[in-house]
Amino acid sequence: MKFVIGLTGNIGSGKTIVSEHIHNNYGASKRGYSQILM
Repeated sequence: MKFVIGLTGNIGSGKTIVSEHIHNNYGASKRGYSQILM
C-alpha cells in the first residue's frame, strides 16, 4: 500500500527536517511540488 503525505507550513517551520526524517527512517521517497506522482 502506498501513501501520499503532504507537508505544509510557513518558511522555516521544519518541513524539510520532517521530510528528511521520514525519508531516512522509513524509506519514503521525496518529491517536490512540481514533480509528477506515480
